[in-house]
Amino acid sequence: MKTKKHNKARALGFFSMLLALLGVGCEKIEEIGIVEVMYGSPSAHFSVKGKVTDESGNPIQNIQVNLYGVTSFQGQDYAVPKNHQPVKTDTKGTYLVEMNDIPYTTIQVNAKDIDGAANGGEFASDSLRNSSFTFIKDKNDKSAWFVGNADIQMPDIKLKKQ
Repeated sequence: MKTKKHNKARALGFFSMLLALLGVGCEKIEEIGIVEVMYGSPSAHFSVKGKVTDESGNPIQNIQVNLYGVTSFQGQDYAVPKNHQPVKTDTKGTYLVEMNDIPYTTIQVNAKDIDGAANGGEFASDSLRNSSFTFIKDKNDKSAWFVGNADIQMPDIKLKKQ
């Protein structure tokens, strides 16, 4: 037979989870002592490196690179833009994008030629995804929500001439 205390704990747990989903939380509910909800959401640091080349493997300078976090909802993948300031490849065709965000399991990089015929010709845009990375957390980091750092080396993006 369920007691009033059991029903109260159950209702409190349900409403605590509902409030957590809405972004409201608390450290601990003392009256019952079994529900602990924290305010916030998981976060991670991403360091994404790669290189953009032409089909022959020659580096392409000044290619605009945008980073996306890929999330799934009801079986559909959505790429969410992440870096507000796109980066450009250097003379070696390399780029580095860093961000702090929720711990995505897949990262997408889009490469776009923004300077036209300069730097070797006009190239068609392309993108690629990477989900083979892990988060590494510093043992001394006591943060409950920070899942760690991901150093992601993307495969080369080979752009085709238009």
